[in-house]
Amino acid sequence: MIFPYTKKELFATAPGWMGKKIAGIPILSILGLVVTVSFAYIGYLALSNPLIITLTSYGVVVALTIIVACFAIYYIGKWYHKKQGLDTELAFKEIPPV
Repeated sequence: MIFPYTKKELFATAPGWMGKKIAGIPILSILGLVVTVSFAYIGYLALSNPLIITLTSYGVVVALTIIVACFAIYYIGKWYHKKQGLDTELAFKEIPPV
């Protein structure tokens, strides 16, 4: 949603429909809002319906373990590649990378 506002010069070169606007709002931002609202609704349904998900202590531990493991893998990989002389932050500086 915020890409057209944070990377204005890159967004200005977007091909096709991605660079278009409706009522002064970029289509990309509108689609981002639709996806965010949809995911929030799906999350609400999942958390409010016991047939879909049951929050037990075991489930919470598994979910938190997955989240912690993801952060650990990311930062260990970042540390490893920095030790090898590769700056992984450059991959996130520009989309698409040139």
